Amino acid sequence: KSYRNTVEISEFAQGILQHGAFFSYPIEPIIRHGNPVCVEKCGSEEKLICRMAEKILSWQQDGYDTVAVVCRTAAEAEDMAEKLGSRIQIEESSLEKAEFGQGVLVLPVEYTKGLEFDAVLICNPTKEDYPKDDGHAKLLYVAATRALHELAVLHLGDVTELMED
Repeated sequence: KSYRNTVEISEFAQGILQHGAFFSYPIEPIIRHGNPVCVEKCGSEEKLICRMAEKILSWQQDGYDTVAVVCRTAAEAEDMAEKLGSRIQIEESSLEKAEFGQGVLVLPVEYTKGLEFDAVLICNPTKEDYPKDDGHAKLLYVAATRALHELAVLHLGDVTELMED
């Protein structure tokens, strides 16, 4: 049983795992519904950054205290933190300096395991960054299941095949 995520987030995450060749137990979420998972294509990097900031500010206005922006690599997370930081308040995300509390963290997916956030935004999960294999399916599943209440995926081009229906 999953006590962390809403039904909608659990179903989205289960869809990711179904692309793997490994055995996985079916996720049985407790009956707690939320908004559908938002998957949105943005036409340019500028639009992507703008939509990310809008989405995060909206979540904060809804009372969500902890938000994670999940990127594939540490370099991408650092770049995205700088770009988003010109629009919204970003907390220190360096593992050496970070204090996990309230606010917005921009993290590589590997840093998110074991953590949970009110809302999670997965940034640009491309076919190149998350190829259709077992290891990447598990990574993307971890990213999706960090969200307690809200999950969004914003991307530029084609998303990974791991998210196809």
